Amino acid sequence: MPTPVTFVINNSTVTAPFESNLNVDNPSGWTPGLVIQAPDGTYTRAGVRAGTVLRVWPNPVVVNAGSGSGGTPTQTVELLGIGGQSNAYGQSPQAPLYSPPLSQVNPSLTREFQRVYMLNDDTNTFQKLKVDVNTHGNNEGGDAVFGPEIGYAQQWEASNTTGNLYIWKFAVGGQPITNLNKGTANYTELLERYTKAKNLLLAQSLAPRPHFYWMQGESGGQEAGYATLLAQMMADVTADMLNANSIKVLGAIKKTLAGDPAQARANQLAYVNSDPQARFLTDTVNYPLVDDFHYSAAAQISCGQNVYRLIHGQAIVPFSEVVVNPTRIGVGETVQESDSRIVYDAGGAWQTANNGNPAWYGGGIKFVQAAPGRNYSFPITGPQIELGFHIAEDGGPCEVLADGNVIGTFTTKSATGAPGQKWTSPVLSNGEHQIIVRPTAAHAGLFWCDQIRVLDGSGAPTPANALGVGEVIQENDPRITYSGNFAYAPGGGFYGGGIQYASSAGAFYGLLVNGPSRVKIGFHIASDGGLMEILNNGVPIGTFSTYDATGAPFQSYTSPVLPNEYNTITVRRAAGSGAVYVFFDQVEVLPA
Repeated sequence: MPTPVTFVINNSTVTAPFESNLNVDNPSGWTPGLVIQAPDGTYTRAGVRAGTVLRVWPNPVVVNAGSGSGGTPTQTVELLGIGGQSNAYGQSPQAPLYSPPLSQVNPSLTREFQRVYMLNDDTNTFQKLKVDVNTHGNNEGGDAVFGPEIGYAQQWEASNTTGNLYIWKFAVGGQPITNLNKGTANYTELLERYTKAKNLLLAQSLAPRPHFYWMQGESGGQEAGYATLLAQMMADVTADMLNANSIKVLGAIKKTLAGDPAQARANQLAYVNSDPQARFLTDTVNYPLVDDFHYSAAAQISCGQNVYRLIHGQAIVPFSEVVVNPTRIGVGETVQESDSRIVYDAGGAWQTANNGNPAWYGGGIKFVQAAPGRNYSFPITGPQIELGFHIAEDGGPCEVLADGNVIGTFTTKSATGAPGQKWTSPVLSNGEHQIIVRPTAAHAGLFWCDQIRVLDGSGAPTPANALGVGEVIQENDPRITYSGNFAYAPGGGFYGGGIQYASSAGAFYGLLVNGPSRVKIGFHIASDGGLMEILNNGVPIGTFSTYDATGAPFQSYTSPVLPNEYNTITVRRAAGSGAVYVFFDQVEVLPA
């Protein structure tokens, strides 16, 4: 862990020495991402009491906002511990007892989560969470098990568009609490897992607030001494692994080995009522079992989702509301044009082409002649979508609506054609949305659906002013940024019959281009032209000359391939070219 640095905050001014790699150029608002930990374990970024002595780590990534915070964290890091009996570590999703299997609950849950990490005790590393890879947490089974961590991860990801979730887990089936309390080998292993997770995060300058889920009680939970042993267990967990702001969630299934679930649950509820930082998962009584004591896959998903809700002060969703066969496309899912959740308007003569064409995602598309009323729609649960498509001569401009409001446009038209194009929506609110994709009034070609993905919100959206492959713009396009004394001049030797030109020092024009692609700059050459420089994101990528003593119209320069991102293109005079004119005539975006 980095050496702590003492700060004194006085009227938002740092008065104590600080490490050089801490950026505090803006002390009144702090630098986004700067994490400060107070002695009581709470976190803040601004609005700290004058004279407060704080502990600061350089280069942190995440912060949980504590009480008294005057700033808002830029992203969230969370550490969840899971312990208890067999329902905490789960069973194989392939087991024949499972009905339905996990894949029927939601296919997106079997994927590799991109911002959720599970501690692998064997390698002492955090790995991206994935069923059958690292969802085990017991000492008596293999990897092919999952417990509440999958549902928790799904709910966390849907609620947090940035940051990371880290999970550690240790559970042993069939054990009474006397075999799990402090002083036993099982408790020692539980603490070791937590310590490994904490140290791995501290090595990254991360100190997230920890939370804990305890699933135990079917074995011995109804015994008279259970309440006292449980209270001691939670006190030890709090002292060894949590802090005063951590939340503990307890749950017990609807059966016990002695057949008295009421007493087991009463004992847990009695403890929860005595601890303001504890919560009780009441909905476990509704979870279906696949044998006498073990949850179905759908129950495990609901359990994890509700543990997240309880930790974060939200109301639980009863199991009866869990959709087993999903009608919505969820975060992480990628679907093709044939997915049953995509609805094509009934008035169009939609056709299917599925001949393995490499220009199409998955080898197929659905298409129709563009006209008013043509559209396809689909329901999602998540904050962002990505549409995959190819572009062709018979394509055209399209628009996307979320919940009835236009959120962006893209075009599928290009004279040259190109596969593998993508459009990414702005980040929407977390939750459910109805998406409609339709041709605009200017679309006179074919309209098609190829591929849809639901993203977690961390992907960059396609800016509304970004140019896509196939677009050709003239000097009057509103997406061009001009800087300098640009003026318009008509002329027959110009693309489109006109240009913008400027002679002032530092004059340039800029535009945003979606990659991968190339930009083709159209221009004329003249005696008052000169050497121009083209930059991408501030880095020079080429030069071209607009100078010729005789003059000639309809010249062009094509850039190198731009990367798969949103590229800020700038054109200006090259160094040493003198007081020559900067012209804008035409730009075309070509396939990579």
